[in-house]
Amino acid sequence: MTTSQHTVTTIAELRVGESATVIAVYPDSASDNGSLVSRLAGMGIFPETKISIRQASRSGKRPTIVAIGDTRIALGHEVAEMISVSRN
Repeated sequence: MTTSQHTVTTIAELRVGESATVIAVYPDSASDNGSLVSRLAGMGIFPETKISIRQASRSGKRPTIVAIGDTRIALGHEVAEMISVSRN
């Protein structure tokens, strides 16, 4: 999907060095009740946050490392797949 010349994907699909802007978090379970969204927001991951990928894990065997400014956050593959982003 493309929006105003930016490709929409998930954090799990990004490669090392790529930058993106968070669009939304889509938990895979209706029973989540917003806890994942709240937890990620507490770590600084919410819509319009600019992120860059420091370590990618397309296989899911190791975490994806996301940089937000000077902060680094490790995300499991399943969580990274739930975060929709627009490539910058």
